[in-house]
Amino acid sequence: PDVASLRQDSDPIGYARFADATAEDHAVVRQPKNRPLEALAKEGLDALEAAGGFVSFSTGEHEALHRTLIYANKNQAAEAAQKRIFELLDFAPEGWTVAKTPNWIPTDAASYFSLTWDIDKAFNNVGPLVDAISGQDGTFDKVLEEMKQVPEFQVDLRKMMQSLGKRVSIVVKTAEPINESSEKMLVGVELSEGVDDQWLIESIGRAVKGKIKKLAGFTYVIDDRTETEEPTIDGTDIGPIDIEIEDDEEDEQDDELEAAEAAPRITIFNRRFMLIRDGVLFICNDKEYLKKIFSQQPGGKFGAEPDFHRMGAALSKLSDAKNVRFRMFSRLDQLLKTNYEMMRTGKMAESETLIGRILNQLYGKKASGKKLRIQQIDGSKLPADYEKSIAPSLGQSGWVLETTDVGWRISGCVLPKIAKEAPAAP
Repeated sequence: PDVASLRQDSDPIGYARFADATAEDHAVVRQPKNRPLEALAKEGLDALEAAGGFVSFSTGEHEALHRTLIYANKNQAAEAAQKRIFELLDFAPEGWTVAKTPNWIPTDAASYFSLTWDIDKAFNNVGPLVDAISGQDGTFDKVLEEMKQVPEFQVDLRKMMQSLGKRVSIVVKTAEPINESSEKMLVGVELSEGVDDQWLIESIGRAVKGKIKKLAGFTYVIDDRTETEEPTIDGTDIGPIDIEIEDDEEDEQDDELEAAEAAPRITIFNRRFMLIRDGVLFICNDKEYLKKIFSQQPGGKFGAEPDFHRMGAALSKLSDAKNVRFRMFSRLDQLLKTNYEMMRTGKMAESETLIGRILNQLYGKKASGKKLRIQQIDGSKLPADYEKSIAPSLGQSGWVLETTDVGWRISGCVLPKIAKEAPAAP
């Protein structure tokens, strides 16, 4: 068959500088002299030297195929700052792999993503980057110390990071009937051995200024941004947490910068329910879905699902399994259904899906404390029968990230949909 391909190569830092300069030419308020991009480049981000790849369509085996290489040769990192970047981005912690799916992953997941990452090592190398962006040495350590000292907060963030393990998994499920809250998202962070679960969950509760309650004998935290009442812990009003950082240099543009419109803050969850069980910190946007996950019988059967097994076989031809540190799998017909129906019915501005929330936070306007956005795309002409008109054309997509001595290689594909098969042998 005819194969169409697109290719791209770039210098990430160079492109970012170009985009930064172009944006500044059109900016109403000029940026301060201490630009975050330049500060980050000096702190080792220039170790990411180049990126390039291609996308091909209708290869015969794949509906789409993509390969990307982020070139960053850690063996050529001579400066301490560059070495810190590779410590920060250590996705290959010894003894950890994404080869086996956790036993709590539901078989009907619309999407499954898993990665390995030395979170504690990354945290220990993020301080210089924070200091560089702030323009003050010691900013990061001072913030950490302030967080431990503020009354009714008292969060030891460094100890919390040490409590986290080296694997994170994310599940997305589309619940029927389709409405604005049909997208259920569940994050599972494996914990280190010997962690004090009660201490950690209470620390998380204080960190997010949430409410601590009980669920089926387990302590859990509610962080609901849709509630109007002030968050509390055990009935105590927390109030705002203010951490002050001294600034010895006066910037004559301060007033103008404060007057300029602040960049929107993108949040993944509208509400979060956080609970620790069986050595895993679970974060979910729906309490009932979290309870459903806990009520199912464990068995690790998701890895035996035919379409997941089929995608794994396709990706194994594109990658070396022993180097894989990120793994993504999606059933596109299920994953896209909520956004499709919200767009078709003109309710995308009300959607609580990840894409809907990002659009609402980027383009919504505050009015009387509410976010308002008008859907820009008229979806009324889209076919109403999604399962017959759209779903049959949407198969499975997946990609993996491999670690190499010269950087990170990303390989992925979209496979055509096939008839439902019997589960693969475990």
